[in-house]
Amino acid sequence: MDVTATDTNHASEIVAAFTGDVVRTASPIIGKGSVNKIVVCGTERGEPIVVRMSSAEDEGRGLSFYEKERWCIEEAAKRGVPGPTVLAIGRWGTRPYMIQTLVPGISGEESALGSQHVWHALGRHAKIVHSISLDGFGEMLDQFHCGDAQQKWHDFVHYNICSLTPDDELPRLQVYAPEQQDTIRRVFENLLTPSFRFGLNHGDLSPRNVLIDADATVHLLDWGSAEAHIVPHYDFLHIVPWDDLQNENFRAFLEGYEMSEAMFARILPELRSLLLLKSFDLTRWAIDRCPERTTSIAARAREALRLLLQ
Repeated sequence: MDVTATDTNHASEIVAAFTGDVVRTASPIIGKGSVNKIVVCGTERGEPIVVRMSSAEDEGRGLSFYEKERWCIEEAAKRGVPGPTVLAIGRWGTRPYMIQTLVPGISGEESALGSQHVWHALGRHAKIVHSISLDGFGEMLDQFHCGDAQQKWHDFVHYNICSLTPDDELPRLQVYAPEQQDTIRRVFENLLTPSFRFGLNHGDLSPRNVLIDADATVHLLDWGSAEAHIVPHYDFLHIVPWDDLQNENFRAFLEGYEMSEAMFARILPELRSLLLLKSFDLTRWAIDRCPERTTSIAARAREALRLLLQ
């Protein structure tokens, strides 16, 4: 996301007010955030500080997301997952911001250590993150501990089952053929039976969301997509290479997670069903809330059905 002169000025003012120090440099970080504006500020007497600020479009919920991120970072750190330290969150005028320590290192996408090193570390981190049990369901911090995970999950599944009607718009988008509706309904109904475990999911495990320091330690960043959801399934949905399950990076991830091939094979049918459910639900969201994305999201739902039926 582009960072403007106004953004760097805001970041400098935030850091000056927080530290009481003179800000000497304000360097934008380009291309590392799709939601936040990110600026690294250097002060006269202290260490560099990272300022993350909500874009204008996200100001309404920005502070809530930063509160969630801080909670996730701190809970993961207690259990040994390295990452930045959150120094403060607040508003500068109407604009939500978060101040973090700067993790010295390079992006996981650019590391000379190789992608398998990064994915192995992501597997280790994911297993720790998934050990953080939650009894809620959703993407906001106040939903993490609401004690109704199973009910919320069943409501979510039932909504998608009830959406499979003769008037469903997904066949019009060629997501599925009308004669496949009963099969899809049974797939969703079968997701009501297992007793899933709910916990913390990072939501965007990827080399772009890690920094590797001089000691080869892999630091986990960007918890904006974190959710209370089914573990380990929800995070796995985002990283499984569906058409190449022998992918070396994914095998490294499973090794770091300490999940055997047999264990993964046991949850794979559930993962395929969950991928279909998630993609159908997202398509319905796009139809109602973001029509310009409907075509691309519907294509993903079509692909999820192919994977399930193959």
